Amino acid sequence: MAPEASPACAAILVTGAGSDDVNGLYVPTGRKWHEAEIFENDKLCMLSREPHKSQKTGLTSYGWILGQDRKPMYAVQSEEILPPKSGWKKFTGQVPIPAVDPSDSLKAAAETAALAFKDQGNALFTARSYKEAATKWSRALSTLEKYCSDSQVRATLYANRAESNIRMERWEEALLDCEAALVTKPSHDKALLRAAVALRGLKRYGDAIGMVQRCLELEPSHYDAKMLMQDLDRLVTSEQPSGRPAASKPQRLRGDANLSSIPRDARDMNHQKGLEAFEGYSQMRENSTEEVPISDLPYHKMGLPQEQLDLMDSFFRELRANKKQQAKSQRQELAEYELVKNEYRERALEDQALGRAPTPMLESYEEAPALKDDELPLTLTAPKKPVETDNIQISADEKKEIDDLFANFKPKASKSLGPSGRRSRFQQIIHEEEEEASVAEIRAMEELKKLQRTRRGEPTRFEQAAGELYCWWSLPAGISAKDIKVSGSGGEWLTVSVRDVPIFDRQLFHQIKGDDIIWSLDAGELSLTLTKRERSKLWDQLGSVSEMQRDASGKVIPSTIPEPMSINDRLAKFRQMVTGDDGEEPRYEDLNDQSKQLVDAMRRFEHARATGDHNALALAEHDLEELGRVVV
Repeated sequence: MAPEASPACAAILVTGAGSDDVNGLYVPTGRKWHEAEIFENDKLCMLSREPHKSQKTGLTSYGWILGQDRKPMYAVQSEEILPPKSGWKKFTGQVPIPAVDPSDSLKAAAETAALAFKDQGNALFTARSYKEAATKWSRALSTLEKYCSDSQVRATLYANRAESNIRMERWEEALLDCEAALVTKPSHDKALLRAAVALRGLKRYGDAIGMVQRCLELEPSHYDAKMLMQDLDRLVTSEQPSGRPAASKPQRLRGDANLSSIPRDARDMNHQKGLEAFEGYSQMRENSTEEVPISDLPYHKMGLPQEQLDLMDSFFRELRANKKQQAKSQRQELAEYELVKNEYRERALEDQALGRAPTPMLESYEEAPALKDDELPLTLTAPKKPVETDNIQISADEKKEIDDLFANFKPKASKSLGPSGRRSRFQQIIHEEEEEASVAEIRAMEELKKLQRTRRGEPTRFEQAAGELYCWWSLPAGISAKDIKVSGSGGEWLTVSVRDVPIFDRQLFHQIKGDDIIWSLDAGELSLTLTKRERSKLWDQLGSVSEMQRDASGKVIPSTIPEPMSINDRLAKFRQMVTGDDGEEPRYEDLNDQSKQLVDAMRRFEHARATGDHNALALAEHDLEELGRVVV
């Protein structure tokens, strides 16, 4: 039955989807599909009504699909002419499932979508993801500018994006956003002050002072503006050449010259803390040793929900605890090092008290200088001095012994051999790193050769779509892109070499387009994308089927007999090809005879399993078994 005429729907709002591009405002495109309007958002995601014909009954049912680049991401079965609000299911998209809300007012839907992006941007900004927050606010602004240009939310969005740009020190972009916010709302105090901060970053101090004065004209008691003016005055004064009078500045408001007379009550102190967050909290406390209470940190003045405040409080408490523990460990290491030095010092005192031969003493912690053949230590000819406890030092050998024993406690390791001829800590580390690199290289070669022998180099992972093949090899650690060489000879032979070890070097199962090979290396995994020469051709594996070998007596060697592919494997590979991510799905009419037979058998198998018809299921399994007698 044909559907009724499409009811009026100005826009559709999609929110809460795990795949972020799907969210946003969907507007009619002017095109129809199966008697229903096609909708599209700013990320080129489509919302359309699609038919589905039942093979069992021959009847056609309908559903709505949310997709991008011809890939269905979410879908729902419905006969309605407009997409339903509930019942959606995930296909290739990410959870959670989106909420779909048709609206008869384009302006109202646009404002709702912009507010949703605004809230997401606020949450990202709180998490210090300034670039991502700016992206969300940009989508909100784009939506409003197209469909609701008179919204007052635009000024807030521009001012918020300006703050993100300030945090990233993008002064020019921040200034442009502030100017746009002031066009929408000239009295926006935050836009005025953030413009002043951006101008200060550009060292345009005169223009920055003018922005602050505009803010003070609107609100003479604005404490943040007064403090920012004081900072700008200081910068202007510090940049004046000595001996010259300061350049004239715009006249300040009457009564604001003496800021020291401002009462320091609780309200002013809160304003001061807000300004610190505004200007950059860390810079204001660089030289302060006082630990600020958690409750006074800047994010407490941003009006955040209590849950976010508790989460950030927990984070900063843990951060402070870790810093204190690190400082305590460092103090303990230094104390232990001094303790060992004192022990050696006392031993030196004991040696001198017992009349043992003194050893050369050094005045610093550097290694003893090397002596020439005709030189002798001065202490061998110098007269002995009385024992002075305060001037006792330890010998170079003893220092070396301490340094080797407590190498991690000493601020810097010696870079030369000590008097005993042993390696310094620095040389020992270099030697250990060289040995580790050599061992790693040997292990990598062993793993590559093992990969070469495993199923004749077949990929660790192998998938396919109607027109492309996707192969992955897990490579050893330390492999870089310069170690890899890939070549396809005539589309029939593929060679993949890693450090001159051909992990795959054999004839292909079918033919590819040899001039269309794409490969990349990411996180230790080599990825290849190959284009099939015959579209919709099902590949059972990447390489050709190995031939059986025979011994001297003519008998087949059992280990060379190919393993037949199971029904489930064959079925899985065909499904993978049909639902692959090359953006195109093969039609039944375009398949070859063998593939058509497999599709028919697969449909009979699934129908018999769904209806519980055991006889039909047995026949379908037999057909699939016959069609699946291929080797890998």
